Amino acid sequence: MNTKRTLFISLISLTTILACVIPGLPTPSAPALAPTVDTGILSTMVAETVSAAIVLTEQAVPTPTLVPTSTPTSEPTLTPTAEIVPVGSTLTVQEDGSTLFIDERAGYEITVPPSWLAVRINEQEYQDALTLSADIQKSLLSIQNNDPNIFRLFAIDTQNEHVLDEFYTNINFIWEEQSTISFENNEDLNGSAVHLAEITSGLKILSSEISTISDGIPVGVIESSYIMKNSSNEDVAVFQRHIIFNTRTGAMTVTVSTLEEAKDAAFSAFDAILETIKIAPE
Repeated sequence: MNTKRTLFISLISLTTILACVIPGLPTPSAPALAPTVDTGILSTMVAETVSAAIVLTEQAVPTPTLVPTSTPTSEPTLTPTAEIVPVGSTLTVQEDGSTLFIDERAGYEITVPPSWLAVRINEQEYQDALTLSADIQKSLLSIQNNDPNIFRLFAIDTQNEHVLDEFYTNINFIWEEQSTISFENNEDLNGSAVHLAEITSGLKILSSEISTISDGIPVGVIESSYIMKNSSNEDVAVFQRHIIFNTRTGAMTVTVSTLEEAKDAAFSAFDAILETIKIAPE
């Protein structure tokens, strides 16, 4: 396999995410891993977002154990003034209602449309969003214990017509600092996709390719699906599109997760969001 830089990191974060469930709901089993398996950054980062989607889907049911961590108010508010936070990012609500996310540490920016709720783990906008619907609360609480230095942003499509079976289409932004992905050919991408399927039980890789987005930014694209049982013992088909790209100081995996009925609309909206990406100069 040809690559500029081969990186091997642990899958500890994968099993940690799988364990983050709300009490009273089934806990997904961690994938069986061979003791000596090495894995590249790409498959590990994507595996994290796959796991997060599985957890979110299993939690997409009413639960009496859910308790918001902030006092409910009639309407949550986001300050329109950008504020630099310890994790090194700013989130600014624009005049048109869209949200500009600038990640100073990773070195890129992206704009989330008005119909999406964008939050950083445990920041003020996250606390404000806990006053929204119970289903949104469950989605937010499922990521509460993730490391904000890695899980940089979480976005939820809040349009009522896009909510299916109490599941909200969502996007995860995961950053691996000081790591890079080679796009010289698709061998690394395909190999990582195969490995991802091997370590994630029930996952099916639908496609993988190298493409470009705004300003000619090279990206790796992996599409996958996962059939699982929700807490009502019903089959749920989760579809994901994973985009991997290099930033100024690391590599990003951005993953949209949705249900089959909303897949076309969700992927189209996701592609439009990706076109707003701007990489900061070196």
